Amino acid sequence: MWLAVLDAAEDPNELDTPYADLVGALDEGSVTHVVVSPSACYSGLPSRYDGKYVLAVWDVTRHAVRALLDSARAREGWIGTVASTCVD
Repeated sequence: MWLAVLDAAEDPNELDTPYADLVGALDEGSVTHVVVSPSACYSGLPSRYDGKYVLAVWDVTRHAVRALLDSARAREGWIGTVASTCVD
């Protein structure tokens, strides 16, 4: 899967406002593609996210992730392929 990290923090509560802003900028159907998760839930993330929670958008293709970012007028800090290792 493709993941675009928009923000990261050691305390997930610090991501509440950016999360709300992102969700508010997306269509209702796209909200399920927004996550706040421990970075350990994704193999393939850069080490700068180790030990942090990430605010991210995901989809099956880079193009789909880019479309979500464009729709929300958001800029990623990192975008790439990852494997999800956590079960929701």
